[in-house]
Amino acid sequence: MKKLLSLCFILIATSAHAHDAAVVMRAQNYLNAMNSLKARFLQVAPDGSIAHGTLYLRKPGKMRWDYDDPSPITMVSKTGKVLYYYDAELEEMSELPIDDSLASFLVQKTVSFSDPRLEMMHAAAKDGVEIVRVRHKEQPDEGELAFEFTTSPYALQNIVLKDAKGEETGISLDQAQQNIPLKESLFELRDPHRLRRGR
Repeated sequence: MKKLLSLCFILIATSAHAHDAAVVMRAQNYLNAMNSLKARFLQVAPDGSIAHGTLYLRKPGKMRWDYDDPSPITMVSKTGKVLYYYDAELEEMSELPIDDSLASFLVQKTVSFSDPRLEMMHAAAKDGVEIVRVRHKEQPDEGELAFEFTTSPYALQNIVLKDAKGEETGISLDQAQQNIPLKESLFELRDPHRLRRGR
């Protein structure tokens, strides 16, 4: 009887592991097949505030987040190493290093969930949705990054960022167009102060 129970436990554990591995592989293959993306997004912040905008991605390294009014914010990365943040209302530009961080994960040339720098936190399928959640081993204070995929058809639907305090920012994608041409000029962002100084 004990041997039978042990065998059942092994079979269940093996099945669960294989299932999780299949979820991870589907997500990885999907992200690697996506060379560019244009999509509308809806962002829900931890305080419940909502923002809309348009997201552009082009591998490797390029992304642009254009927020609709009344949030006149644009965030651009041309190389995947630095994210430039521009607030049109305040006319202020700031920059944030994102190289080797979760923020640049989507625009890496090759996405690998087996990257030794990543820790797999969760991978499962439920009710027609598959979820893969990771965090950076060397930078756990960054929090976690989750990808949620619909399965029929298979598509990236949500991105969820959880910070070190456990607060989540959800980003839902809509009207997604993949592997389309995106102009280089989309990923250029000039500091208006420098332009006024003639630089």
